[in-house]
Amino acid sequence: MNFCTIAPGSMLESVETSHIHLILPQVTNLHYIKFYQKVRGKGDTLILDNGAYEGKFNERQLLRAITTYDPQYVVLPDALLKSHHITYQMAAAFALENKTLLSGRRLIYIPQAEAGDIMSATNAVYAAMVHAFEHGWDIGLPRAFATHMGCPSLRVEATKWLRKEKYNGYIHAFGMANGSLSELSSLSRAGANSCDSSCAVWRGYHGIDLCEKEGDEKWRSIGTPVDFDSPTLRYGDSRWEVIERNQRKIKEAMNG
Repeated sequence: MNFCTIAPGSMLESVETSHIHLILPQVTNLHYIKFYQKVRGKGDTLILDNGAYEGKFNERQLLRAITTYDPQYVVLPDALLKSHHITYQMAAAFALENKTLLSGRRLIYIPQAEAGDIMSATNAVYAAMVHAFEHGWDIGLPRAFATHMGCPSLRVEATKWLRKEKYNGYIHAFGMANGSLSELSSLSRAGANSCDSSCAVWRGYHGIDLCEKEGDEKWRSIGTPVDFDSPTLRYGDSRWEVIERNQRKIKEAMNG
């Protein structure tokens, strides 16, 4: 499984990244934009998120980002913690209305369900597979499936089930669940293709180790969304060691 490192624009040249990246359409930091345009030119794979998790979906913003980055994968619109029928209607309409711009790109569909409704979440995964076969879409598993359904292993079980049902398309897990290395390891073994997170870099930026319990408890008290305009750390700052240690833990979890 590949890991997509999310970090402030000024730090992307310094932190370890894979050849697959998840990018956010709402980020306007010039270092961020130029970095991903550069790696795209070198042949790296870009997954363009729809930006809905961080706020209300902005179609114009997403369309502009497609022309800015020329990504190989585009994440279709989704409605966080709403009925999967709403998300499907949004996704299908977007794909149809922008057929020309999306031509030649892989489209990732994210099933959704209301918080705590594990039965609807399970049905949403089944529907996602049906839509994937029907439209040729790939599948993205939302972080909310691990944090808001009352079943932390739901994304892992969904991945296992999809592979068992002979779904051979791309599966991306959106975000780590509270820095859970165990879920990351299980997703890798289950057959997910990639996962993204800011945990390694952004927690390290604040001097916090990526640990199953201790790090999560500390982060709950001071944690903030990534500030993509944050300055890079100075050379020799001890927090670089924390970031590198966090990235090693992620690599070990995926390979373990």
